[in-house]
Amino acid sequence: MPEGRSGTPLLFDVAQLLCQTAEAVSFFLKKPVQKIQREQRIGMTTPSSQPDSAQHSGISSGIGLAGFLLLCYAVAAVGALSTIPNIPTWYAALTKPTFNPPNWIFGPVWTLLYTLMAIAAWLVWRKPSTSTTRLDALMVFGLQLTLNFLWT
Repeated sequence: MPEGRSGTPLLFDVAQLLCQTAEAVSFFLKKPVQKIQREQRIGMTTPSSQPDSAQHSGISSGIGLAGFLLLCYAVAAVGALSTIPNIPTWYAALTKPTFNPPNWIFGPVWTLLYTLMAIAAWLVWRKPSTSTTRLDALMVFGLQLTLNFLWT
């Protein structure tokens, strides 16, 4: 079985990445309904604790999404430019398992992954700036994107 970057089986690395991405997206997409209802009942709802649209709406939200997409696609482009020349030489010479996906699938899959990363970061950015976890999450995202850039 081919090995991933950390020496573990590549299939395990891909599965772990997909699980972590799914967990992160589901964590940031939902705020428990019970908590919202409880805040409304006791009068804790303020403009800073309103849904995402209270902090960033309209044009600024669209510009924010475009910025995260541009950032992620720029890192993806650097990775593609450094990887594509190696496909006919190094990658073609690897011994691959029978279930290895065809080369044409990698472009769409990586594009989808970078798109989902940008959307996840944008959703976090739209959270109220008073949220203590917002800055932490965006810093982790930036670190992860920087490490991804340096890896390629």
